[in-house]
Parts: sequence; structure tokens; C-alpha cells
Amino acid sequence: MPSEINGFKRPDESIPSSNDFFLEIPQLISKDPVLYSTMNLIFSVILSNDKLLKQWLDTLQNVVNAQDWREVTDSLKGYMTPELKKKLDGIAMGANNYVHPSSHPASMIAQDATHRFVSDTEKNTWNGKASTAVVSTTANGLMPKRDGSATSIFTGDGVWKSLAWNLITGKPSTFAPSAHNHDGSYLKLSGGSLTGALNLANGIWNKIGDDVYIGDSNQAGCLCIKGVNADSGIAFVNKDNTVQIAKLTYAGVEIISSVNIKVPKIVFSNGSELWIE
Repeated sequence: MPSEINGFKRPDESIPSSNDFFLEIPQLISKDPVLYSTMNLIFSVILSNDKLLKQWLDTLQNVVNAQDWREVTDSLKGYMTPELKKKLDGIAMGANNYVHPSSHPASMIAQDATHRFVSDTEKNTWNGKASTAVVSTTANGLMPKRDGSATSIFTGDGVWKSLAWNLITGKPSTFAPSAHNHDGSYLKLSGGSLTGALNLANGIWNKIGDDVYIGDSNQAGCLCIKGVNADSGIAFVNKDNTVQIAKLTYAGVEIISSVNIKVPKIVFSNGSELWIE
């Protein structure tokens, strides 16, 4: 603003902004005639120029019409309510100035069934597992799938083969080997002969065939015979005729002979002899 118009100078102190414009016109004229004259000139130009005034009003109206007078939302621009203004004023400076740290301890992370940490020991164990390659003659590996035969074996060359006689190593050239002789060491189930001493345990009955037991029955110096299904006895079979059989049987009290017994001489305890013709 100019400091002087038509000899009128502006005061050094300013007019209080609290004064009502319409009520304080006389005060404005008396205290600051320069400001009054300037404002009067401006308003006179504006009010006398209808075209310019209309242009200003149209511009102002377009600005007002273009403005969205609705309340602002997350997706719609507009005006702020007093409540939103108070809330905004209540946010401290730099409150949303968050910077995520470049690193943080693993202990702050919660693990679950599908998200787990892996230790170095577990990684070393997994990395140390055998290769999935099939075993070969030069490297360890997995055994190939079976060929489906229950008689096949997995051989040293890495192949499933049928279990054949020629695949067995270290076997005798002949079977049974010549050094292997059952006849010289064991009694056959049929045929053959028993050699050497027969050691029968004391007081044990040994069943011979279907009809008789033999043993010592704790009788000193005696071979004892006991029938299985009939009386105890001994049968003498003629070497030339199996029908000719003589039996001595014992069923208690006395010994019974199936044939006559011939005794050519009886020697008594005093040394005398009795001859029977």
C-alpha cells in the first residue's frame, strides 16, 4: 500500500484486525485515510466494471462447482470434518516414520507345522545321505528293483540273477565230497553194523523194535530184558530155519521153555558131577 495519497499519510500503528468492517468504517477513515482511499478506489473500479466482475464471479463459480464437497474417505477426496482434524492433530510428529530393521533375531519368529527352522546338524545329516544312483562295481548306491522271482539273488556285479549251482563259489567239485563219509562215522538207518562199545545209561530201558526193552535195570553184571506187550523172554531162532524157534519166557515165579532143555552135566558146589544120558 502507498504510504501517502493526496497529502494524507498512513499511521505507523496498524488497525486492529478484530474490528468489524462495517461498524468501523468511520474509524478506518479517521485513522488510515490512505488505506480507505485505496480500498475505495479498488472497489469503485470493480463495481463499475460489470464485465470484469462477472468474469471473476464465473471463475469463482467454476472453482466452487469443481470442488467435491463430500466428506473425505479412504477412496474419495473431499473435505475434512472437525473430528478428523482433531484426530490428525493428535498424531505425534514422525509417528508413521517406521523403518524396518535390516536384521532381527530368529527367536522372534513363531514356527508352525509347515514353517520350521533347519539346524546345521540336520542339514549335514541330509547332505550325508547316500546317492539315489544304483550301486555299481565302483561306487556305493541303492539296490535295483527286484526282478520278481523269489529264487533270484543280487550278485556282486550289481545284477539280479537266478540262484543257480554255478553261482555258488567255494563248493566241493563233487557232491558229496570224497572226504565226506557217513559210513565211517555214523550207523545207517537201514543196514550196516554197530561197532564199538554200546554205553547204556544206568537204569535206562532202551526199546528195541516193538516188543522188548533192554538195559541193566540196576542189576549188577546183568543184561536185562523186558517185554513190551507180553512176558519177558529170549527167543533162539535156528540159522537155517526161522520156523525152528526156542523161547525162554518169564512171567513171574518160574522160567518156561518152549522146548526141552538138555543138560549133559550138572556140577554141584562141592565139586561132584552128575551126568545125564
